[in-house]
Amino acid sequence: YLSTMQKPLAAAGPGALQPDVQAIRQQQQQLGTVAKVLITFSLLLIVLPITLYFITKSLLFEGFLSIAPRQSYIYAAIVAVVTVHIILAGFVFFAFWEGGTGKEVPDAAAKQD
Repeated sequence: YLSTMQKPLAAAGPGALQPDVQAIRQQQQQLGTVAKVLITFSLLLIVLPITLYFITKSLLFEGFLSIAPRQSYIYAAIVAVVTVHIILAGFVFFAFWEGGTGKEVPDAAAKQD
């Protein structure tokens, strides 16, 4: 098996592996970008709704608008749920447009054709 793999590489010359290395680096950069986006949206999903819940409940609804505490729970929960939906929609929108604009890296199997 190794002898069959070494023949095409030796015949191709020393620069034959260069495009494969570049493709691998490009894939690694894309995976790094995807990981950063996923972590960012995950943190936003955890932190932002909880923060907005407590801020809107205490400052906006009970403080500024003088709404009763029982009603302010409901309104603050609605704000948190809407925030979660906005973040999820942003993630789907970003994933859709990022996936469509990325350059496709050809497979090793497609190169053998």
